[in-house]
Amino acid sequence: MFRARLLRDIVWVGSGACQAVYREVDFEYSLVVLLNACYNMHNLNEETGSVLYYFKAELKIMLSQVHFRILILSVLLLTCFSTVSAKAWMGRKFMEKQGAKFVLAGAEIARDEISGMLFTVTETNGQWLCIGKAWVKQEHLIPIDEAEAYYTAFLKQHPESKWAYNQRGLFWGSQNEYDKAIEDFNAAIRIDPKFVSAYHNRGVAWYLTDRNAKALSDFDQGLQLDAENHDLFCARGLVWFKESRYEIAIQEFTKAIQLDPEFQFAYKKRAESWYISGEYQRAIADFTKVINLNPYDAVSYYYRGLSYRENEEDASAIADFTEAIQLNPNYSAAYNSRGSMWLEVSEYERAIQDFTRLIQLNPEHAKSYASRGIVLFEQKEYARAIEDLTRAIGINPTWGVSHYYRGLAWMKSGDDEKALDDFYSSIRINPELTIAYKARGDLWSKVGEYDYALNDYNYAIQAGEGLDLVDAYQGRGEVWSKNGEYQTAIQDFSNALRIDSESERNYVSRGNVWCKTGEYEKAIQDYRAAIHFAPDKSAGYTRLSWLLATCAEDEYRDGTQSVGLGLKACELSGWSDAGAMNSLAAAYAEVGDFERAENYQKMCILELDRSVNKYAYTIRLKQYYAREPFREAKVDREKLKQKAGTTGKLFELLKSLEQ
Repeated sequence: MFRARLLRDIVWVGSGACQAVYREVDFEYSLVVLLNACYNMHNLNEETGSVLYYFKAELKIMLSQVHFRILILSVLLLTCFSTVSAKAWMGRKFMEKQGAKFVLAGAEIARDEISGMLFTVTETNGQWLCIGKAWVKQEHLIPIDEAEAYYTAFLKQHPESKWAYNQRGLFWGSQNEYDKAIEDFNAAIRIDPKFVSAYHNRGVAWYLTDRNAKALSDFDQGLQLDAENHDLFCARGLVWFKESRYEIAIQEFTKAIQLDPEFQFAYKKRAESWYISGEYQRAIADFTKVINLNPYDAVSYYYRGLSYRENEEDASAIADFTEAIQLNPNYSAAYNSRGSMWLEVSEYERAIQDFTRLIQLNPEHAKSYASRGIVLFEQKEYARAIEDLTRAIGINPTWGVSHYYRGLAWMKSGDDEKALDDFYSSIRINPELTIAYKARGDLWSKVGEYDYALNDYNYAIQAGEGLDLVDAYQGRGEVWSKNGEYQTAIQDFSNALRIDSESERNYVSRGNVWCKTGEYEKAIQDYRAAIHFAPDKSAGYTRLSWLLATCAEDEYRDGTQSVGLGLKACELSGWSDAGAMNSLAAAYAEVGDFERAENYQKMCILELDRSVNKYAYTIRLKQYYAREPFREAKVDREKLKQKAGTTGKLFELLKSLEQ
């Protein structure tokens, strides 16, 4: 009653201030009076509604006596202070006092329906605070920084309170003081040997200090007392998860979910277990359940995105990473994963945007610069790629991948010496980085050091797997081909194709060798396979066009078809590939259109790399001037058969070395 009268008086003061303004009394003084009134109402910590109840009684008088804008000012000020009061509680962490009552949908609910012991206020309504699932009065909560003193004082008055020991143990746990927490849980169990919550909480403390056997023992003891306690099954699942026993962990999380079908944490941990076990579809289903229960869970969107990525559902993965970022604009892992996905689907500009955002979030994160540098390399912006990769190496010189990609960029830029230094560095840092051996082999092959190249390819083949092994076989096959070891080269390309039957590069490379051995039918088959598996790449079109225009054997030449293939190759390469224009020129010469043959041969010569000897290309141009089509030399098959026996033995020797 006293508070009601006091509040009424405060509102009268506010009303008086407004009246004073209306009567042209000092405005500043009146405003101070009103501000003080609002401040006092805030400090009384009553619901705004009770204040407005008394304020309403004065409303008619104020409307008749006070200027309308002053009324609006006073209401706005009152609302402002009420909002500040609410915000003061938002996001703060609390623990419960003795006798705390929890309300859901206007009805009191049992304490065990509220998960957790440390609460964060997410919403306020006067003296009521929302702690997630339920509401509780402000007076029933204690701020975390005052909790230890509160429970200790309570225990002095009630030394046999298992509840207070349990609560103080939880407080110590929140401060990572697990030994002190265990002491308090021990005391609670001593007072009540059937206190299930204390067994659960002590088990968690054991678990967090890597004493898993003791943790399981406590969880088992708790289940003997309460066989349908979903928290205990979930806790056991956490122990098995920690020990990488995912099958058992899944069983425990499943039991917890059966007991509580809306147990978000159990769904999330089971989803993680499915993910680690490679059961991506099941992981997706569980993360989806978590998201349905809590659509604001950015972490679950992120991990579901990872599951989609592993399940090769790229669009869904990108959508989930995007949702995670929208929920948490500073979610670094989500930017990194989405950027990697953009790189995989060749959306380079979007990938650069994500990696740039990562750099903004953490300017000293080496892998963010490295990732952006890799994207720039794929965009053929070698100078910018080198700049980013150099920055990454400056921050962290021990990541071999940065040296590897910078080496590739140097190589593409024509600086073979710096490229070689970086490949050596990447291998020194990570001797198991097989792609670096393959790249160094490519560089040795480029500069004609075939023995060194073979050494690197041999190691890459011995240590590599999957697509890395495919690349190594392809590289070594090219060296054998350059050395005239055609049968050995064909074996390497065939080995690569057994691993990856859709490898366009290996079909083209093997087709080239078939041409050198006079096996034109096989060459045509391989070039057509390259076109079939990579219809958007120019190499297959280029090589088949060349064969059909220049083959020494008349039965394989087809000028009209060659022109069509040559045009397609030039279109796919953006009219910037010298090889494609070289084939198109030969094709036009074959059909007798020498004027176009001359034009495209000139364009070819202009597009040639500086390091390429232009002599053979200019000789062909002179032939077109002379109205002569170009023909490849005939293959001496008998000589090749004699050499095949030697190379076959060499190949068998290499196979034995690999084994």
